[in-house]
Amino acid sequence: LQVGDETFNSLDDAIAAVETEGKIILLKDAEITTASIIPNTKTIEFDFNGNTLKNTQAITNQGSLTLTDSIGEGSLVATKTNALFNQGNITLDNISIKANGSIVNGNAGTGTITLQNNPTLDGTIGVYVTTGQTINVLNATINASNSGIYLQSANSKLTIEDGYIQGASNGVYSCGENNVLTVNGGEIKATNGIGLRDDCSKNTSRRSTVTVNGGTITGTTYGAHLYYSIGNFSNTEIKTTSTNRDYYALACQDYTPCTVNEGTIINAPNASGVHITGGIYLNGGEIYAGASNAYGIYAYCTNIELNSGIINVPGNAAYGIMADRNEMLINI
Repeated sequence: LQVGDETFNSLDDAIAAVETEGKIILLKDAEITTASIIPNTKTIEFDFNGNTLKNTQAITNQGSLTLTDSIGEGSLVATKTNALFNQGNITLDNISIKANGSIVNGNAGTGTITLQNNPTLDGTIGVYVTTGQTINVLNATINASNSGIYLQSANSKLTIEDGYIQGASNGVYSCGENNVLTVNGGEIKATNGIGLRDDCSKNTSRRSTVTVNGGTITGTTYGAHLYYSIGNFSNTEIKTTSTNRDYYALACQDYTPCTVNEGTIINAPNASGVHITGGIYLNGGEIYAGASNAYGIYAYCTNIELNSGIINVPGNAAYGIMADRNEMLINI
């Protein structure tokens, strides 16, 4: 490890050599077995320089840390644990990280986690937030055996501009009051579950908001499933690959009003389109439900407002709109 003109065999010694702001360069492949900490008084750029660092203990960032690779082949491999704990501001820039646990665990404070220049994250969970931190995904590739991104606490924020985020159970999972999720592009996918999920019970005055302005979201059960939230969808495709008519591309349930705008495709080639109990406002776009006996919209004790758009249900004995209960109001 190099800091300025000095070299070190210990990451802790290299961190100590940085006074307030500086750069650490990994000179060759190495392994660390201590739980190193970046203190809150330091701003450090850690250049992997085309090399691989293995760690058996997570690195904890309390200050400002950027992990980058100037060569393009560098990687961090956490062999026994989470790769990184974030309690400050951390940036992953053009680097590969693998872990048996979470890649980044935001476990204290209200810091920020930024992914840019397409870092590659492979672990149980890509980014896991247990305090109200802010996640900015400018561009990244995440492959996770559980959830690509998991927001487990209240007052967390997630913005996705571009990238590929895949998890087995969930592409993106939010479970906390007052969370704000904004998706402007990229691809979110679950290989055995829900593409985008925000479905923990909340006080109705502290519902989360989910705004999707672009990109694609795909799940094998539900494409997107919202619960005690507010959903707004524009210029996007929400898709389920299920072959069961009782699964839906989009579910907006229990005090979750959803608005579908122009440019949006709610796509269920072999299942049903939209399941709502919190109200739906269709201002354009298309709902496609291709299964036999499928529902374009299944509404239970709630209101439907259809201002424009298409509901396409070509399957045998399919329903464009199934209104279950008499209390609802349908405006067309």
